[in-house]
Amino acid sequence: MEITSLQELLARKEPLDSELKRYIRRMGMGGLMVNHPLVQGMFYNKMENALLNAQLKYKKEALSDAYEKKDYYKYLFLHERPYRFNAFMDLIFRLRRDKEELEDKLYFELLGDIWIDSENLWQMEPLFSLLFEPPNRDLSTCIYMMDEHDRHLLDPSNAPSNGWVLYRGYCRPRRKLGWSWTTSPKKAIWFAKRLAHDKQIPRVAIAHCDHKDVIAFMNGRGESEVVVDPKTIRVEKVITDFDSYDWVAGKVKEAANARHNNEVQS
Repeated sequence: MEITSLQELLARKEPLDSELKRYIRRMGMGGLMVNHPLVQGMFYNKMENALLNAQLKYKKEALSDAYEKKDYYKYLFLHERPYRFNAFMDLIFRLRRDKEELEDKLYFELLGDIWIDSENLWQMEPLFSLLFEPPNRDLSTCIYMMDEHDRHLLDPSNAPSNGWVLYRGYCRPRRKLGWSWTTSPKKAIWFAKRLAHDKQIPRVAIAHCDHKDVIAFMNGRGESEVVVDPKTIRVEKVITDFDSYDWVAGKVKEAANARHNNEVQS
């Protein structure tokens, strides 16, 4: 949008589109925001109505064009970040209505792109069992969630002999288990402290999983993230004393080694 047209839109007085009105929310810090799947505006002010309306009109036209041209990456990323997993599901159902399907490789490439860019994975977890167990798909192609370097690290020839030791930072007890973990205790501690509010206690779960159960390893943001179905996770320890995490991690590895040796002997 050119500067002149932007100035014109900010100067224009018009009512907010009725579709956007339904997505006005009150923010925790005070004030209102527009939280639409295609348009987000912090600290909503009616002086911005024309600009927000124009953004919605442009996004809808671009969305239709991207779908017609099968530019599914653009289709998904026209949506605001918190809504992209939902947009992915909507895209799959829309394609099925049109008697089409995403190829397996493209399916997991798009899923990986959305995943690595997401900031609200915990809100989307009810969808993940559907996304990672799609009917009639070759699940071996989930490797395309990762880039070439990360795929190499997940190759069976590079598998840890005793499985993976994983960490997950959280605060609320019900979030101890999830689909997103890390191999870095320091990163898990960072997430635990970042997510803590008010009197919440930062916690780090230390867990173990078998190599065959790892869906993806992604280090695109330097987080050493491991995607794994929580049903396959074995939590060994939860710590709140982060000064001792090295000692605890050592004990977890000892337990994993002992378990592996027992399995081999049996």
